[in-house]
Amino acid sequence: MKFIKNNSNQQSIYIFFDCYYRKEASTGKLLREIATALSSEFSITVITSKNKDLVHLPDNIDYKVFGVKSEIFPRSSLLLRLINDFLFSIYTLYFITFFVKKADSILVVSNPAILPFFSAVAAKVKSVPLIFLVHDIYPKIAAVTGLIRKNSLLFQVFDIMNALTYQIANKIVVLGRCMKEELVENNVPESKIRVIQNWSDSKKVLKIEISQNTLLQEMSYLKQKFTVLYSGNLGRFQDFETILLAAKELQKHENIQFVIAGQGVKKQWIQNEIEKLELKNVHLLPFLHEERFLDLLSITDLGLITLELGAEGLGVPSKLYALIASGISIGAIMGDKSEISRLLSEYSFGFRVTQGNSMKLASDILELYSNENLQKQYQENAQRLFSERFDKHIAMNLYKNLFLEVLKHDNNNNSYV
Repeated sequence: MKFIKNNSNQQSIYIFFDCYYRKEASTGKLLREIATALSSEFSITVITSKNKDLVHLPDNIDYKVFGVKSEIFPRSSLLLRLINDFLFSIYTLYFITFFVKKADSILVVSNPAILPFFSAVAAKVKSVPLIFLVHDIYPKIAAVTGLIRKNSLLFQVFDIMNALTYQIANKIVVLGRCMKEELVENNVPESKIRVIQNWSDSKKVLKIEISQNTLLQEMSYLKQKFTVLYSGNLGRFQDFETILLAAKELQKHENIQFVIAGQGVKKQWIQNEIEKLELKNVHLLPFLHEERFLDLLSITDLGLITLELGAEGLGVPSKLYALIASGISIGAIMGDKSEISRLLSEYSFGFRVTQGNSMKLASDILELYSNENLQKQYQENAQRLFSERFDKHIAMNLYKNLFLEVLKHDNNNNSYV
């Protein structure tokens, strides 16, 4: 792969993320939008991993994307994924060492988990400012979801690596107040942390007329029904048992239908549970790309967002933003310290139940289904919250200002930290 150094007068930002191309990676989509927004102010170069499931990038993008062959093995096991992640991290170390200048800056994401440490070490050696975008707090999230044991050597190694990364990073971006508090409790200086939440684009989220909704034509079982949707990663981070047991409780209400759409390690378990519980009101769909996802949002009455017990403060589910942009009420299955729970208290655009309380979830769904005035209130509040805090242009301005601040400070002081 040939790499050309930037010779323009613009200051350069290098973005490192292995799944930038992948269609099913929501973080990749967010980073593509960040790169596009920042390219009006900076020279942007993205380093990513080549893989066979690529999203088509427009020919007229105003930044450079370089793919490296680091995904050697299938991502079918934790060990093979770690090997791929290690290879991409080595490429990152190489690029920062030989191509990134002191006047540039680096944006690195918390996934894959070992990448930030390699990036931080190289940035420290080169005295390059580093912005660390934390979508998930490792290794705690891996322990909560059962990937590693909290008392294991692997956990301790990752914990030390992340502590060093937080120490080296010039700025740390988190997705919610709960994540900021988690880091501060673990001795990360509050002055380093910025809360910049994810977003959706109001220009792309439009209600589609029922007569033109191709997805609804294919799924006639959802016509004139109250549709409860979970869409996103079907992984260890989510509590699906509570959703399925609530659906079982509501089976006699034929006008209430559940849709679970996505991919992930729990998909087969969900399918098995649907069959085991004989749930005729739950429909399992594959991952839906943007147009079909918008079709689904247009017929959704309630969006479910869930976190596994103990995961509050370690991440913020990204599906919130498209749901509220569409004026969809939210049912949150999580503890009260999470960012989404706080927003629900502040804006009243849905309800919250604790993990495992399937009876309360079923009761709240039934109450919302039976109360059109409450539906309207939640929908209006959801749209107000979105327009005030989560439209795309708000986050893009925050990222632009953050990089301008970091680069200006670094140029004036030679060392930001």
